[in-house]
Amino acid sequence: MTEKIQHIIKDIRLKCNALHVQLISVRREKGELEVELNELKSKQLSIIKEKVALIEDNSRVLFEVHELKSRLQTILDENVNKNSTLLRERDEEIDDLVREIEGCINQLKK
Repeated sequence: MTEKIQHIIKDIRLKCNALHVQLISVRREKGELEVELNELKSKQLSIIKEKVALIEDNSRVLFEVHELKSRLQTILDENVNKNSTLLRERDEEIDDLVREIEGCINQLKK
């Protein structure tokens, strides 16, 4: 019986040693996975920060483009108004000259 007990104790020790080796392996793997996870989190955070910066830059550019379009439209509207005013003034001057010419013609006819 003693020999049987010794054999059982030896089997238990072997199993214990095997479990201990597995535990060490699992702990090492866990450590490696934690390192990898932290690296991935860091890379992901870096990528997110870059994307946020890019979006902010794009937003600023879009805002500037909108502002420039608005200014351009204002300038174009002002130019159209000025041109319209100039055309009206020229038309009035032409009308005045036509009336003056007609008046001269009428005087010459008399």
